[in-house]
Amino acid sequence: MPDFAPESVLLVGAVCAAIAGLALRRRLLDLSGTAAAVGVGLVIGLFGHPAWLFVLLLYMVSSFAATKYRFARKLEMGVAEGRRGERSWRNVAANGAVPAAVAAVAGLYPEALPPGISGLVFLTAIAVAAADTMASEIGVLSKNAVLITHPHRHVEAGTNGGVSRLGHGAAAFAGVYVAVTGYILFGLFAPATIHAAPLFAAVPALLGFVGCQVDSLMGATLEMGGRMTKGWVNFLSIAASTALAWGVLLLLPP
Repeated sequence: MPDFAPESVLLVGAVCAAIAGLALRRRLLDLSGTAAAVGVGLVIGLFGHPAWLFVLLLYMVSSFAATKYRFARKLEMGVAEGRRGERSWRNVAANGAVPAAVAAVAGLYPEALPPGISGLVFLTAIAVAAADTMASEIGVLSKNAVLITHPHRHVEAGTNGGVSRLGHGAAAFAGVYVAVTGYILFGLFAPATIHAAPLFAAVPALLGFVGCQVDSLMGATLEMGGRMTKGWVNFLSIAASTALAWGVLLLLPP
């Protein structure tokens, strides 16, 4: 059940305040995005576990670093995010709704999402979001992008569904980074929310990368065809990968 003990509420509130301060000071998010991030953080910290917030914070920082990497070049190319790399509430909702939902289910319906796997399911949601962000922000600098549905068709940087070796490498790194750091943090501060066997960390690492490819595939078909926005593509790719992780982890032996 959710932990509303005063000390937990204070800790979660302090971390969310730090997230808001960092987002505004470093212009990671605009005002609407900051408000949305605080809301997502409160749900994750109170219904999931306060330690989960630190993975969210790491995701924000790494995403900011990837966004700012060679930002002037991205501006020249016309593929930069926002005016200074900031994101709005739409970006936060697209990438944060699923992690927040996982936390809510973990807190309110532990029989559906047992504590031993809830942390891993949460990590999967963050891993997909991180992999997609890294692939987009780093991969866009590649000069050898191709369309995921037509591997021999070269496309311009920033094209929906465009992929490259650089982007794939960035996505794989992000998935592993989130899975490993999250597994270590949860093992130290939230051991009840994660399976003790290190091999289980492979699930969010692998599905983080897979989810990024699903995002690209949907981008090349649904988004490019005008049938879906980028936000919905992000949300659905995260949701599908997270649901798959949930099912896989429920089937694996305890």
